[in-house]
Amino acid sequence: MAPAFLWFMPGLKTITSPHMFWILGAVISYMVLSEWPKGVSQSESCWENFLEGWKFLGVGLITFLLSGLLGFIVMAKTLVPIEFAFQSITPVFVGLFAIPWLITNIINIGQIPKQHDPESIELDWGLICRGTFGGFLGGFFAA
Repeated sequence: MAPAFLWFMPGLKTITSPHMFWILGAVISYMVLSEWPKGVSQSESCWENFLEGWKFLGVGLITFLLSGLLGFIVMAKTLVPIEFAFQSITPVFVGLFAIPWLITNIINIGQIPKQHDPESIELDWGLICRGTFGGFLGGFFAA
């Protein structure tokens, strides 16, 4: 399938390049409008209704603008030469994907269960060989 893309993609790029502004604009509009309020409660105050309606949309707009600002900063202030510019994006993505996990672990402080220290370990050569072979396969496929 990859050789077909080598033949197909240059033609697709030629067709879509003049219209990329409109394509990206449509995708951005869809993303922002998908944050439109759903199931907004009706209160007596018009101001409360307004704030309730714009709460989700405002968070979506702020997220969009901050991610765009981060993209400009990362691409303009790269730490590596311009030939390898996309390598500066990788640490940013790794950090951004790690932040929710860290926040979740900070908020949900759990108790570590009491550990059991056995007096002896019951192993036979069959288990040792299976574990060694499994570790070998995991390392072999990863390399």
